Formats: sequence, structure tokens, C-alpha cells
Amino acid sequence: MSRLFRKLIAAYHERLNNPKYSEAERTEAALGWSGWEDVTSFLNTDLEADTKFKDPRFAIAFATIENEYFHRSLQGNDPVLRDLMKPENIARLRDLPTHVVQGGYDQVCVPLSARKFRDAMHAANVETFTYHETVAGHALSEKPTFRAVTALLDGLPLIKKNWQAVEQQRPATNGISK
Repeated sequence: MSRLFRKLIAAYHERLNNPKYSEAERTEAALGWSGWEDVTSFLNTDLEADTKFKDPRFAIAFATIENEYFHRSLQGNDPVLRDLMKPENIARLRDLPTHVVQGGYDQVCVPLSARKFRDAMHAANVETFTYHETVAGHALSEKPTFRAVTALLDGLPLIKKNWQAVEQQRPATNGISK
């Protein structure tokens, strides 16, 4: 990641979280961050579209959460990103069906991380792992990613069957749910 990108993330983090900035300054920063994520989340973006990313209330909540993720990732403070690919943790996934659908042009969650995860899973001979990279950006709503996720979900066992077994093991409540 470039030094400029790191500086921008840190500057937005400061502007979004430091109380020395006014609500107007925080909103301006949030709208800037949200607008950036809006246009980078899609491989084909409609710049004229009136999206939720332009709504100040949405932008403040969204930008604060998303920027925190980026900020923690840069600081090495995200235990998932830091620890997930350790061989002992990959080994723990051996019997857990794991499926990744990654947009090949994703600028929010860059494909390199998913590819490293894929390679670690293959190196550990995890047989319950599938990986599919689409010709898309970050958004689930892009057709290639939506189709891949839908096909994946269509092939999974129905959750309802599992819940029926759980319901049969519960004690009777005489129709009263807690």
C-alpha cells in the first residue's frame, strides 16, 4: 500500500474521530470517504446516480466504520487480518466448509488478501474450501459476483433442515416463546 494512501486513511481517521473537528467538517470528510467507496465498489460505476452514499447521515456512519477497518488494518491491530493465515489457524478450518467469492477488481477488499488466503488453504490441503474470483469490483450487487454467490448458496444444504433437528431437541414451551 502506498505511503500516500496510508496518509489519506490516517487523515480521514483523524477528521472522522477527533472531537476538535466540527460536525460540518466531519460530515464533509464522511461524504468524501463514502463517495470514494461508492465509485470504487463497482467495476462499472454510474457517477450520476443518486446513491445512499451521498446522504450525510449514512455517510457519517458508513465512513466511520469503514475507515476504522482500513485504519486498524494499517496499524496491524486487526486480529483477523493478522492471525487468520497462520498455519495453526488454517488447520483449524480443515473440517469447516469455507467458500470465498472475490471480485477480481475489488478496490475495497483487494484480491491479494483473498488470493493469499486461497493459497494458504491449498497449501494446508484443506479440501472443504472453494474460491471463485469474478470479473467485478467489491459490490455483491454486481452481476458476476451476485451470480457466483447465488450459485454457491443454491448448492449448500438447506438451513431449515438443521433447524428442524434443533427444534425437536428443545423442551416444550406450551406455545409460549421467550
